[in-house]
Amino acid sequence: MSCHARPRGPYRALLVAAVAAILTLAPAGGAFSSDTVIATIPVGMQPFAVAVNPVTHRTYVVNYNGSSVSVIDGASDTVTATVALPGAFAAPVAVVVDSLQDPARAFIASFWTGTISMIDESSNVVSATVAPDPVHATGPRSLALDPTASPPKLYTANYGSSSVSVLDARDLSIIKRIATGTHPRALAIFSSANRHRVYAADRYANTVTVIDGDTDTIVTVLSVGQAPKAIAVDPNTGYAYVTCENSDNVYVIDDTDAVAAVVAVGDRPVGVAVDAVAGRVFVANNYSGSVSVIDTATASVTDTVTVGASPYALTWDAGDSKAYVTNYNGSSVSIISDTLDVTTVSVGLNPYAVAVNESLVPHKAYVTNYNSNTVSVIDEPAVAAAETAVSALVGAETSDPVAVSIDPFPDDVTPDLLPVLQGSAEDVRAPYVSNVAAVFVRFDAEARWERAEITDGAGTPSVRWRATSPEPLDLGPHNVQVAAVDQAGAVVATSDFGTGYTSGAFGGRASYSFEVGTLDREAPFTANVEVAPNPVPVGAPFLLTALADDGLSGGSDISSAEYSVDGGPWVRMEAADGAFDAAVETVVAVVPAMDDRGRHDVAVRATDAAGNTGAPATAKFAVSSKK
Repeated sequence: MSCHARPRGPYRALLVAAVAAILTLAPAGGAFSSDTVIATIPVGMQPFAVAVNPVTHRTYVVNYNGSSVSVIDGASDTVTATVALPGAFAAPVAVVVDSLQDPARAFIASFWTGTISMIDESSNVVSATVAPDPVHATGPRSLALDPTASPPKLYTANYGSSSVSVLDARDLSIIKRIATGTHPRALAIFSSANRHRVYAADRYANTVTVIDGDTDTIVTVLSVGQAPKAIAVDPNTGYAYVTCENSDNVYVIDDTDAVAAVVAVGDRPVGVAVDAVAGRVFVANNYSGSVSVIDTATASVTDTVTVGASPYALTWDAGDSKAYVTNYNGSSVSIISDTLDVTTVSVGLNPYAVAVNESLVPHKAYVTNYNSNTVSVIDEPAVAAAETAVSALVGAETSDPVAVSIDPFPDDVTPDLLPVLQGSAEDVRAPYVSNVAAVFVRFDAEARWERAEITDGAGTPSVRWRATSPEPLDLGPHNVQVAAVDQAGAVVATSDFGTGYTSGAFGGRASYSFEVGTLDREAPFTANVEVAPNPVPVGAPFLLTALADDGLSGGSDISSAEYSVDGGPWVRMEAADGAFDAAVETVVAVVPAMDDRGRHDVAVRATDAAGNTGAPATAKFAVSSKK
């Protein structure tokens, strides 16, 4: 048995010729401000699992003893509907949301009635209910969804009948039933352009059944530790991490469908989540009151973080680079930053599951409080303040798994026109590139994201997209935001009884600020800030490039440019062609090697011959452990 896991592959460098602005969602580097409970929402009896639709900002909470689903509006944080489920005591235990269908659908697994129900988001009614294995009492316990498959597929782990059912997510018709080991209770899913896997953990067989997501046939059955509980998948490498509750370890399944490592962690590991950028896995040790941090490059525990009493569910907020862990007996949630600082906030009685809506600004985490019949809403006000300071015309954020760009707007946008927005989106995951699944657009931070038209490259890793403002825009400043999701980001899954949840999250963003009626500027701007390679190997210098443009501030030539890393001193950059003698210059710098692994920020600003210095453009990059 190998004792190591393959390191993450670097994202491919991408030069973006568009003029766009980064929608900055997280503080720089290790900066970390306290999260705050901003709302406590009454829901049904014993709220259990929770899922988020990042496009419409609806949150679905399944109420175990209420046999119902509470639908929460993410803008107002109020319950807008309570949907009764079929059966006298349905006991719903799992929920996932397909945000790519129109209308969106939520799927709920009800344990005691042995059924799967589908809620149509446009009407908030149960539009279909099926028994995934009508021959046996199935007790569905977890769900996994691939909305990018054709047709979109929903998988359910049937605890009572030792099988996994494959359903058509459009109408819940049964495609296939797959016999597995004894009592499957956790599911995970991975999807890329050339690799599709579904993982089912079997509690009493102590195995993980690996299923080919294209053919829905068993690839292999792997022996793992005692009582496998939850599974999380690295969306870049396809490695699966399985917590084994009774043997106090995590089994690592690599992309050859073999066990690559066994990692000893704390007492009773349950929840698990992956930070794919920094190459870390977070494991909640229920009996130890701690979270183990595993380095994916070495498959070893590098840190143990103390949290609250009885940590249970874990989720990773990729945009804000933090982990949320529910402390069941501590009635609290611990938030772990990218530098492993911990903030613990009090919530309701016995918090069970947690899900994060990364498309809200600031992000919000929704926590189900099992024995107080409430949901706590946690947000981070400091992020909102930081975002309001973001100005126009910054390059695409290529450290995201999907690089999104926006073509420059025309200079003659007026209030009587419907602006037409277009651009590109390219998946830059490595080693497994995913196809771009969808692109969404919203003007002036509207609550709902509207789906853009894919004009070229549909079903590939690189697409062109187009969107039109739904109505004419008033005179003055405006902002448009674009978000893309790829196959790896679109899949969602629940693990055993709410232990783990992976959300279908946006994989890349860009923002563009513009004026209707006037575009005059008084200072130069910088754009297309890029770090190559990205991630940067630890201990290696790297290339920084950007575009400096004084085209709308009187036509003066660019005279200088400089950069700053993580808020440090400003350092001179050079003109790529050797001389600052034009109004548009590509500027470059070789940045000295960095040893601080993790996420970083870089800013670039330019000064013109008239002495005007523009606002800096920023980008994010990562320093990886790969040398």
